[in-house]
Amino acid sequence: MIELPTPFEIPAVVEKVYTQAWIKNIRINAPSPSEKIKFDAQLVPYDPATGEITNRGGVTIGCNDVIAAMETNATLASAFNYIVNAINELSKDPTMVNGNNRRPNIPPTE
Repeated sequence: MIELPTPFEIPAVVEKVYTQAWIKNIRINAPSPSEKIKFDAQLVPYDPATGEITNRGGVTIGCNDVIAAMETNATLASAFNYIVNAINELSKDPTMVNGNNRRPNIPPTE
């Protein structure tokens, strides 16, 4: 322990209720075609009126088998198809492929 000549003063934080969440991080882990696809998203409190985002009180939601979940949830299936299609479109633009012109081989979806 270190004695401080001047103590740290940490101001009290006023309680605030956030009615919306900001998606701070999205991760899709698809190691190979024969392995389960995992998905998680980090949600943090967001105030649309002020634009304030805070890291206090956030949550992570996820799924350990996206393909199985897609079979029972049409919204999830549609969302993942949109993600794959968006990646295909972005990969056609050389300015969006990390500074190189190589187009990844991603099969199109319906």
